[in-house]
Amino acid sequence: MNPSHKSLKTHSPETHSPETHSPETTSPQEKSIQTGRFSRAFQIGKIAAKITGSAIIDQFKKTDQSINASVIEATKQNAKMMVKTMGEMKGAAMKLGQFLSMDPDMIDEDFAKELAVLQKEAPPVPFREIQNAVEKRLKKSFEESFLFFDPKPLGTASIGQVHFAILKDGREVAVKVQYEGIKDSLESDLKNIGTLLKLSKMILSAEQIDGLLKEIRESLVQEADYLKEAQNLIDFATYFAHIPNVRLPKPYLEYCTPELLIMEYMPGQPLIKGLKTIDSFEKRSEIVKSFIQIFVFAFHELHKLNVDPHPGNFLLNDQHEIVLLDFGATKQFNPEISDLVLKALMAFWQDDMPKLKSILQTLGFGRPDCTYPSDDALRTHQQMMLAPMAKHELFNFSKWQIHEKLREFLLSHSEFLNLIPPSELLMYFRVLAGIKGTLTQVDAGVNIRKLAEDACMQRGLM
Repeated sequence: MNPSHKSLKTHSPETHSPETHSPETTSPQEKSIQTGRFSRAFQIGKIAAKITGSAIIDQFKKTDQSINASVIEATKQNAKMMVKTMGEMKGAAMKLGQFLSMDPDMIDEDFAKELAVLQKEAPPVPFREIQNAVEKRLKKSFEESFLFFDPKPLGTASIGQVHFAILKDGREVAVKVQYEGIKDSLESDLKNIGTLLKLSKMILSAEQIDGLLKEIRESLVQEADYLKEAQNLIDFATYFAHIPNVRLPKPYLEYCTPELLIMEYMPGQPLIKGLKTIDSFEKRSEIVKSFIQIFVFAFHELHKLNVDPHPGNFLLNDQHEIVLLDFGATKQFNPEISDLVLKALMAFWQDDMPKLKSILQTLGFGRPDCTYPSDDALRTHQQMMLAPMAKHELFNFSKWQIHEKLREFLLSHSEFLNLIPPSELLMYFRVLAGIKGTLTQVDAGVNIRKLAEDACMQRGLM
């Protein structure tokens, strides 16, 4: 380490007050990533066992509301251990935790809440390692590239972390740095996770586990290419230009490499926190409407989604604009598929259950030999699931209580458990789960039926 690096000044984006930082000082919260194959396999084995326990607890809860409180508390402690382990491992293990936390129907709901910590925070790696990685990719020392660089990360993710900095020319930037060696661990981690989840008899079919791991693999492979993410930021800023209150950071391509992304710094609060500071119900609703429009337009017009919709990727700035971060993982959809989703919604509006069944079968819901639900059962199920789009009225996600009703319904209608979504739509439903998880925390009302009908008309379906 060049001794002159000790005098590098750092800059806090909140106070703009420079201070001296020694990269040789390591915070107690910082943790180097273990990249050894055997040590990672051992840690994954422990994680798989804890997930299995959570899934079993969840099954008991569905049938026995008096399940022992001490067992539930033990499950929460297991979840905290998992959060710590996944956060330290980063990579596929941390991404698995983020995916599970966005889908509380897959595992115990309390367990999922603990895992949600991984959506917003995880232990950072030592700053010395970040500095080495940045200098290696820029092929320059810190002093040659930056006036200031904050050693405290703005955020930590599954394959990299983000720091605030100021370039030599005075531009304030967010520097996204990929962890050294993490890309090489992805395939072996995914293989170990899949094997151990199946051996541990988690309450998921082998097919569902394979689908989950396929999602994680696709997401991580894309996220590992920061040059592709830089281009996505440029493209999606153009795509969303017509939607009010939406902004994306501009990447500075001259500094970007496949493992380093330097982009415009955009300050803001986490979207949920920011919305809760707004007193006006109408203003909150206006912003939430823009938030929903982003995904409706992306899926039904672009046929392309950012498939990592966890809350940490959305900010609200002082101008009440939504700042969209992290476009590392996107998925292109077949236009026929997205149109069939709208046609299924129209069949629901028309109360045409035979037509809805036909569309679901065309989309590929369920195995070819599975028994489809009766018209009455399908109608009841869809009334619960599609409540946000059922009527021409303001829908408030924070008032929507569906989990208990749905679980009670499924206990007496197990045929719905066989209606496994087609692989083409797994990421789509993952995104919907993430959006729902965000919106349930905000008191706002939007006529979502109107937005859905507008999408149908735009596609020439109405």
